[in-house]
Amino acid sequence: MVIEESLSMKEGNPFFLFIDLIKLDQAVHTLVVKRDKLNDDLRLAQHAFDEKKEKLEAARARYFALKRDMDSKESEISSLRDKERVKRASLEHVSNPREYMAACAQLDDITKKIDHIEDELLKLVSIYEQAESEYDECKNKFEHDQINFSLLVHEKNSDIVLLDQEAQSLMSQRVTYEARVPLEWREKYDAMKLKVENPVVPLDLDNNSCSGCFYKVPLNDVAAIKRHKLIQCKDCFRFLYTL
Repeated sequence: MVIEESLSMKEGNPFFLFIDLIKLDQAVHTLVVKRDKLNDDLRLAQHAFDEKKEKLEAARARYFALKRDMDSKESEISSLRDKERVKRASLEHVSNPREYMAACAQLDDITKKIDHIEDELLKLVSIYEQAESEYDECKNKFEHDQINFSLLVHEKNSDIVLLDQEAQSLMSQRVTYEARVPLEWREKYDAMKLKVENPVVPLDLDNNSCSGCFYKVPLNDVAAIKRHKLIQCKDCFRFLYTL
């Protein structure tokens, strides 16, 4: 790969070998950022999918709650009609006018209850049918979303595996790069990595400034950097270089 070719071409030159080490670390960092972005995408996709699943479960719960309510009312009506039939049959055997009037009053009360529940059931039917339609629509949409989500997860996870493999491959070469760079440079570089994300930046030749913090670099430092000397910015302490 390009990094390996650069290493063999500049064998023995500490400056260029140090730059190669930096480029390797930057390449690994780029891969890690891409991987983290994919993981963030997966978390967002999972959250969106979970919301859709909750919506489906809410629609399902509402549909079955209404169905149970309808079944309960139909069962109640059926029970009252049985009582109504029994009470009507009993009227034929009542001889006492007082008992007959009481039985008629009870029968009338049963009829009123049936009428009331049937009215409630009639109102409930339209609500139930709407809930059934919404549940079916939500279920069909969720099945489609589930397929797309599974494909997305497979694709993102495959990309994450490839990025991890590529990053590990580069990291396996890092020991070779480190061994060719002066210890003092490595120690300063490692210390700066703990403070800033990009501890080594190119000199902005147009403005003779640090491309990390835009500090104006003294002319004697600019001259040294152009001779491939490692100079630290006096403001942010990043390493400055130019090729």
